[in-house]
Amino acid sequence: MNILLSACVVCVAQCSFAQVMKLAPLGFWAATAHCGAVYAMSAGAVSFGQIVKAAEPAFAVVVGYFVYSKTESKAKICMLVPIIGGIMIASAQELDFTVAALVAGCTANVASAFRGQENKRVLADPALKEAIGSAANVYAITTLWATVFLFPVIFVSGEYAKMDKFREMWAADGLPGFKDLTFNTLMAGACPAPMHLHA
Repeated sequence: MNILLSACVVCVAQCSFAQVMKLAPLGFWAATAHCGAVYAMSAGAVSFGQIVKAAEPAFAVVVGYFVYSKTESKAKICMLVPIIGGIMIASAQELDFTVAALVAGCTANVASAFRGQENKRVLADPALKEAIGSAANVYAITTLWATVFLFPVIFVSGEYAKMDKFREMWAADGLPGFKDLTFNTLMAGACPAPMHLHA
């Protein structure tokens, strides 16, 4: 549902095909960041995943400096210490270190840093910025590109082979002890859409 609403937003935007193609890197980095973050949260304790994800601003500073030659003020860099440290202290209660969660979380952080820098670079083009019209449209096109990049992963990872099991779970409205799958899935798609459309 969210994808369909995003597609409607894209239709409203007066973008040429070339302009939409310029947003493909954003979609790739968004897809990579999403995959990394989801895997990091499932590969180990959620608290450890949160600690790794808390370092995302530091990754953004490093990627911005070394890849895009962007510098941040010393004040901003110093403010990262209490922000990242605070999340680490709050999450350290149930720390469960796994290499897989660390690698996936760092991958998500790097991808998020590239997505942020690419977003700034792409929207520096006045014609593209005018054609897109709003941040909601950028988000919509990025989401559609991310979907395009993620779709083949369903087949490559072997998740498609589990489709019959998913259909059974959907028909039963969830696993035993975990009901309301249909309602929760529909709400997860429907609720963010008005927010992004309003933005």
